[in-house]
Amino acid sequence: MIPLPFSNRWPLIGMLHVPPLPGSPRAKQGMTKIIEHVLADAQTLIQAGFDGLMVENFGDAPFYPQRVPAVTVAALTAVGGLIPTRDLDATPYTIAYRGVPVFIEFQARW
Repeated sequence: MIPLPFSNRWPLIGMLHVPPLPGSPRAKQGMTKIIEHVLADAQTLIQAGFDGLMVENFGDAPFYPQRVPAVTVAALTAVGGLIPTRDLDATPYTIAYRGVPVFIEFQARW
């Protein structure tokens, strides 16, 4: 069994659904607004007692069935990479890219 960084045997993981990112069909907001939205949600979940976070590009639906634009992957990585800068350093989190037909976890921080 892989040891996890939670003191709770049944940790509560909060999902951060990122709005549509640059490169996705429904993208309308700039990165500043997207980052503000995600970091505010992260803060709310941590204050509510969640043990960890998962950042996902759910707003990018419909997902790319084949190759994902590099700008979309870079944007999701940038958003998730800012989580530790907001006094959330002790909170384990993972960044996942959701696409069709696969779900790829490309970065984990524990």
